[in-house]
Amino acid sequence: MRQRAAIFAGFIVGPVLLALGILWLLAFVPGIGVGGSVTTTDCGTGLPRHGPTCWGDFTPYDGGSPRPVTIDGVDEEDVTVSAVTYPWAPSQAFRPPGVGAAIGSTALALAGAAVLTVTITRLVRTRRATRRRNRFAPAG
Repeated sequence: MRQRAAIFAGFIVGPVLLALGILWLLAFVPGIGVGGSVTTTDCGTGLPRHGPTCWGDFTPYDGGSPRPVTIDGVDEEDVTVSAVTYPWAPSQAFRPPGVGAAIGSTALALAGAAVLTVTITRLVRTRRATRRRNRFAPAG
């Protein structure tokens, strides 16, 4: 019974980790995000684990019209910081990702792939053992 639970959990956890890692890796693909700058107008306390949240106007570097966004990790009003917006979150600006984020997202994707690989291997071995046990079981 524990084997089944572990296999079931692996088929949930593995794909979720893999998908999150791949989504975060998309942030590093050139041309996916729109680069620009955010001039903050107001700051407040966001979620406790994210720290301060500021609101401001995002101006794309390509000359597009400014639009209102929120940005985490900036704690001052009336400052201009470089930022990126992505198609899946147009009202949220992000600081440009660094090397640490690339390493973290790669590790997350690899961990998901490893969990999925171990789960599939465990499923195959369990099926083979069951088949072998049933083949040599006494009839009756």
